[in-house]
Amino acid sequence: MARHIPFEQAPDHEWRSRAAHVIPGGSSTGSKRPDALYGSRANDAAVPSHYEKARGCRIWATDGREFIDCGMALGAVGLGYADAQVTRAVQEAAAAGPVTSLPHRLEVEVAEQLVNVIPSAEQVRFLRTGAEATSAAVRLARTITGRLRVVASGYFGWLDWNSDAPGVPQSTRDLVTWVPFADIAALETAMSLGEPPAAIIIEPLVHDIAPLAWLEAARRLADAHGAVLIFDEVKTCFRVRTGGVQALLGVTPDITAIGKALANGYPLAAVVGRADAMDAATRTWISSTAAVEAT
Repeated sequence: MARHIPFEQAPDHEWRSRAAHVIPGGSSTGSKRPDALYGSRANDAAVPSHYEKARGCRIWATDGREFIDCGMALGAVGLGYADAQVTRAVQEAAAAGPVTSLPHRLEVEVAEQLVNVIPSAEQVRFLRTGAEATSAAVRLARTITGRLRVVASGYFGWLDWNSDAPGVPQSTRDLVTWVPFADIAALETAMSLGEPPAAIIIEPLVHDIAPLAWLEAARRLADAHGAVLIFDEVKTCFRVRTGGVQALLGVTPDITAIGKALANGYPLAAVVGRADAMDAATRTWISSTAAVEAT
């Protein structure tokens, strides 16, 4: 069993050892595991595994070493760690009682602000994570069209509908047709395979911002096949442009998933879209107790 040493005395490798005893893989976030962060250097004592505090773009490891964090919490922090204005707003919301049996007025105010800055947004549903938001977007598309198949290009989180991980039924995997990033010919082929798709879902930035022609082709093909066009802008909204890649390049999807920098690292996400598309939320079930917790 791991020894419990006060953090002021524990070297970084001690935290790594303790984590391995109680957390599968050493971290609850797959991309924060040492092997995911550092590859072949995962067991190198020189690389940090846990932090104690963060300010701006800097983090301090448990042994006091200071680092510049180029990853900024996997892209979730756009204003810097421990931003004073954000921290103050969170403290005020927590002190006022952040969750009750009624929706908080901030749900309305923030939704109105999102409608003002994201081209595809006429209505909003809040969630907590980007994976939830992309899943909600696909459920809306299936509700709208009455179809099941999805044509996809990108990474959309860990939930079953888009994962080939062990434990996911083959019947679920078979509902998604995968297309390489920015491959218009492959997208055209995928749209014509089998049953007509409910949706095209695209990450408009993987290693690079998508070419305009790729997004325009997705818009054209979605319209031609009666499918819903979804952009996963979890990584890009409030970073590439306040309104996302769609605001930068001028191609507007029907539905958009957002998250990460939306709340500067606090757990908040949303699915937004045209009013007629979002109305499908009243005909299916998308709900979470913590979706509108006010902090």
